[in-house]
Amino acid sequence: MENNIVAPSAAPAQPVVQPVVQQINQMPTQAAPSVEYAGFWRRFVALVVDGTVLAIVVVPITVAGALIPQARPLFELFQYLIPVAYFVILESSSLQGTLGKRWMGLRVTDMSGQRISFMRSVGRYFSKIISTIILGIGWLMAGFTAKKQGLHDIITGTLVIKESPTKAWKVVAAFLFQGILVGLVWGAAMGILAHFGGADNSFLPDGLGANPDTMNQDAGNDGSADGASPVSMTSAQYDETLASVSLPSSVADDISSMGDMKNAVSGPFILNAGHVFSSSVMLKIYAPAIANLAADHAVKIVISHVYDDKGTDYLDATSDFETKTFFQEVTMSSYKGSYFSGLRNVNIKKGGLTNQNIKSIEGQIVLSLPLADGSSYSKSYPFTVLAK
Repeated sequence: MENNIVAPSAAPAQPVVQPVVQQINQMPTQAAPSVEYAGFWRRFVALVVDGTVLAIVVVPITVAGALIPQARPLFELFQYLIPVAYFVILESSSLQGTLGKRWMGLRVTDMSGQRISFMRSVGRYFSKIISTIILGIGWLMAGFTAKKQGLHDIITGTLVIKESPTKAWKVVAAFLFQGILVGLVWGAAMGILAHFGGADNSFLPDGLGANPDTMNQDAGNDGSADGASPVSMTSAQYDETLASVSLPSSVADDISSMGDMKNAVSGPFILNAGHVFSSSVMLKIYAPAIANLAADHAVKIVISHVYDDKGTDYLDATSDFETKTFFQEVTMSSYKGSYFSGLRNVNIKKGGLTNQNIKSIEGQIVLSLPLADGSSYSKSYPFTVLAK
């Protein structure tokens, strides 16, 4: 009789993968680094700092352009290229941001958090034009989009991220820095233009202006430079001189070709205006050789109105540039010949006056020339400079 021996069944094999998966699941996980995007206001403060830095560089270039009209196109080119270079180069550099952005702890990256290329930085800069022309909405988008992107960021695939928390003192310092430093730079620049603007007249046409020191050696209608002894004159001699001298038509034509407005002739003087800036217009005055015209405090220009083509008066009549005698006075300088010239900065209200819509500048030239008896000879000449 055969014995049927049944072998005990083997226990089912335990899968090897399952415990490994369980172990992996039980291991502590490392959180991905969080990215915090920079919103509108932090970026705005950074832009304030950048504007201040650029103003320190651009304002002197603006002044140079006003003093040297023949080279103005070159200076205007620099005015446009410097901001482009500033933003494009710094945001694509190892800094990954402008000085303003780095001050606020911000960094510009691509969508994967990496440094952007030079060409992407170029695209980002010029995409800001689109953000601006749609009433600035492209900039405001940084305040409500998911990744705090402005329209220019979305177009070019860039992000602005935070590297450090905002410190209140940095925000305060940014605005103080702008107010104090830009005020000092711009005030100094306007002071130079208003009072010493005629000192460098290399921009004048040949024959316009003369060396006051050598003119004192000439007979007749000579000038007196700062520091030189005044030429002895009587009121009658001034009357005769002012009534008899004038600028040649060739010089008047040169002045007209250089100016942005029509020549205004008032007595022996010719006036014209240069470029309209955001808060000022440069008024230029030219004169024949008149005794003592280059003396201290001899010439003052008082402005009454600056109109646009709609009749709006843009003269900022309450500013120091229009109420203080120091800024109204014009230093008459000379160059290469027999004539004088000077510059007067006219302060205007911001918000609409341009080279295209300016209509007229009205005022008067006030002379105060030294007399032989120690008193002064006074005479005024009203003028209106009209648009071309």
